[in-house]
Amino acid sequence: MFEAYYDQNRFRFLEKSKQSNVFKHVGGEVLRKTACFLGKDFNVFIDSSDGINEDLPINEYCGRIKSIVKRTDKPFLYFKCNHSVKRTSDIEKIANEHGGKVLPFFMWNLHSQNPEFYSEILPNRSYWIEKNRNSKKNFDILYAASEKVYEYPKPNLGDNQVAWSDFRNFGLGTPEDTGWFQMNTRNNIYEKISNISSVSVNRPPHAKYMQYMENIANYKVQFSPPGVGEYSCRIFNSSAIGQCVLLRKNSYDFYDSWKDYFPEIDTESENLDTELSMIIANYKEWGDKARFYFENSLSDKRMLDVFELEIEKFRSNL
Repeated sequence: MFEAYYDQNRFRFLEKSKQSNVFKHVGGEVLRKTACFLGKDFNVFIDSSDGINEDLPINEYCGRIKSIVKRTDKPFLYFKCNHSVKRTSDIEKIANEHGGKVLPFFMWNLHSQNPEFYSEILPNRSYWIEKNRNSKKNFDILYAASEKVYEYPKPNLGDNQVAWSDFRNFGLGTPEDTGWFQMNTRNNIYEKISNISSVSVNRPPHAKYMQYMENIANYKVQFSPPGVGEYSCRIFNSSAIGQCVLLRKNSYDFYDSWKDYFPEIDTESENLDTELSMIIANYKEWGDKARFYFENSLSDKRMLDVFELEIEKFRSNL
C-alpha cells in the first residue's frame, strides 16, 4: 500500500479508486503538478506537467526528476502524462541512471480548469453527441485559441537541464533570471491556415466554457494548436462529443497512441491546403475515431487500469 500525496482536483481520476488496494490518499501536493506514491520498496510518480512546445530549441527540463532522485534512493516508476521519445529523453536518461523507469501515460481534462466538463458534459454526453451530429456546420475549422504570446523560462545558469525558475520550484541551480523564450505559435499557425482560400476558419472571441461547448458543434473540426505544450485539454471537449480533433504534427503521445485517432498536420508543408481539405472532407470519420479513443483510452477506468498494471509489472521485475 502506497501513501499518496496529490491535489485531488488536479488528479480527479484517482478519486475513482478511493477503495484501491494500491494506495491511500494521505495528503495534498508535495511536488508541483505531481502525484507522489511512497512505498516500502519503491515509489511511483505521475508527472502531469505540460511538456513543451516543440518550437522551443530545448528538451524538457529535468527539475522534477532531479528533485526526486535528490531526495530518495529507492527505485521508482515515473508516469509521464505528456511524453515524447525525443523531448523527454533527458528525463528518461536521469531516471535510468537512478533505478527509475519512465512510461508514457495519459492526460485528462483538468478538473480545476474545466469543472463543467465533468458536471455538465459527461452526464449528458448523448445530448452533446446528437447536438454535434445534427448541428449545421457554419465553418470548417474552429480555431479556439487566444492571441496570447506564451513565455517559457530559459535554462538555468547553474544547470542547463533545469529552468532558471526551477530554483524557486525545486531548489535547483541558481536564482539568476536568464529571461524567457517567446512563443507565438498559435498566431503563426492561424495566419497560415486563415489564408487558405479553400478552407473556412473562425477564431471567435473568448467565451465561457458552456457557451464554448454550445459553439463547437457548429464546426466540422476543432484545431488544437500548441500553447506551452503540444497537448491541449480541448482534445477532451471535442472527442467526448465525436468531433474531429486536429493537432499540429508533434512527437508527443500517450500510453495508448492517439496518432490514428487525432489527425496531425505539418503546418510547414507545401501541401498544407490539400492536407487540410482532406481532413475536413473526412471530418465525420475522424469524429467517430476521436469518440472511440475517448471512450476506450481516456476514461478514468482505463487510466487506473494502466496505472495498476504497470505498478505490478514494475514490482515483479525488482
